[in-house]
Amino acid sequence: MQTIKDTIVLKNGDLKFMDIMPGVVRAYAWGETNGIHGNFTRLRAGYRSPMHTHTYDVKIVVITGMLLHGDSGGKITRLGPGSFCFIPEGMKHTTACVDDSDCLFYEEQPGRFDMMPIA
Repeated sequence: MQTIKDTIVLKNGDLKFMDIMPGVVRAYAWGETNGIHGNFTRLRAGYRSPMHTHTYDVKIVVITGMLLHGDSGGKITRLGPGSFCFIPEGMKHTTACVDDSDCLFYEEQPGRFDMMPIA
């Protein structure tokens, strides 16, 4: 497990966003791309993910926009700025940005990011 021994300070202009899939860009804030990490993720307005799971728990805090979190039972939760969401590893869910502008959230995972669509 990575140990951070220095303060990390990132200003808005320091973030280097990169495409990770259509409609989704990410800027890593700390950690490793293949391990524990924190990042800023931006979903383009209108983005809707398929039902999927992640290998590791996901923690997010919404910064801008309105996210929809949907579970496999059909429950939809609206998450606006300041909202927190914890998604346990292996939980089937969807994510959507239903705002007229992009949605931005901070995200942490204890392992590498993955997104495994459910057929």
